[in-house]
Amino acid sequence: MPSRPVNFSKYSFPSVSKAKAECKRIRDKYSPGERVSDPDDEAFLRALVSEHRNSATKVGKGIRHFEVASNSVLGARSGNLGIWIKQEGNRELVDFGYGGVIEWIADPSNDRQDRRRVERALRNAIRHRTDQFLAGPVVFRRAVDFLPYRRGFGPYTTD
Repeated sequence: MPSRPVNFSKYSFPSVSKAKAECKRIRDKYSPGERVSDPDDEAFLRALVSEHRNSATKVGKGIRHFEVASNSVLGARSGNLGIWIKQEGNRELVDFGYGGVIEWIADPSNDRQDRRRVERALRNAIRHRTDQFLAGPVVFRRAVDFLPYRRGFGPYTTD
């Protein structure tokens, strides 16, 4: 599959992976709980947020600053670090999701985004079961316990 270029504002990347690598470089430059302080990094992130399809929601009354924080501490399932938005007048950090924004820019027809939304919905539908499984221990039941008893059929035939 050919690489998909990512172009926004004054920034240009030959592929999605290169654009995401730039975001990861910025993220990894700061410690958890630390504000993004480099003016070039902040300008890049502001330009990227302006490309978000829900940019008005992400910006709110204005962006006070960007902050690196653990996704799991802020309610996300992943324990990875992410870049979060601190809005003016809001006490909570707002999820940025730079990976989705980059995918959106690279695929304006939205084909990949639609597929990912369906996959995410399916994962969320079974999330409670996967959480139970990951918490262990797993209890196995015999398949026949789930089958209705029918007289005259299968190994339980009685006459």
